[in-house]
Amino acid sequence: MSNSSYTNLKYDKSEMYARFDNMLKEVDEEYITTLKIALLCKMMYNNISNVVVAPLKR
Repeated sequence: MSNSSYTNLKYDKSEMYARFDNMLKEVDEEYITTLKIALLCKMMYNNISNVVVAPLKR
């Protein structure tokens, strides 16, 4: 346990670090997921923009 000289509160540094680490991992996972989605969207857009649509014959 550690003691804060300003607030006179006792806290567990190892628990705080563990919680912060878990929060950071969640943010990292969300960021990676967002990047993957953005990359897939870009790939899909590039594939669609390369498709040539032939005019319909009547």
